[in-house]
Amino acid sequence: MNIDMEMIYKKKKLIIVIIIIIVILLGAMWLLTRETFDDRLRNYLLANDFVLEDDLYTKQISDINLDEYYEQIDYGNDSTYEVLYFDIYNYQLLGTTMDYYDGVSNIISSIYDFKNNDLTYTSEVSLDGVTVIFDGSYDGDKRQLVCDVSSSSVNLDSDDINTICDIINNNVEDFYEEATNLIDDQELVEGMRKK
Repeated sequence: MNIDMEMIYKKKKLIIVIIIIIVILLGAMWLLTRETFDDRLRNYLLANDFVLEDDLYTKQISDINLDEYYEQIDYGNDSTYEVLYFDIYNYQLLGTTMDYYDGVSNIISSIYDFKNNDLTYTSEVSLDGVTVIFDGSYDGDKRQLVCDVSSSSVNLDSDDINTICDIINNNVEDFYEEATNLIDDQELVEGMRKK
């Protein structure tokens, strides 16, 4: 009878050890295979036509690439080039729009920060060797643009400034809409805000 009790005790002990080993193995497998937040974000971007280039996820929006854009300008043709970059480390969407229309070149670089819903931009307008640089921010909730001349090789009157700021406002509003609608997974958007 003593031997039977020892055998039962050893079997129970063996079963407990096996259960503990199984729980540890399952836990380790779960930790190794679970998808992190950044993995989910990367997969989302890749599924939405972004490609990884030099630590940024890139998506060309325009029908033509950058070389074709410059080729069109060389021929004097109106042209537009637009590209998006997603910085997964800072949760920022960067957009560059390059427009050439009737001899006027306008390059707008915008940054939308998913962590705090901020949008800032810089715009460079060039015509016949004259360059004016504007920078500012856009409040999407109030639909309000801050548009300041930060550098200019000529004096602009208020009508010229207002005309350029209206063009910038249209571009920045489009970028804001694109940025805020880029990710339709609310868990990802909320996750970036919490980081």
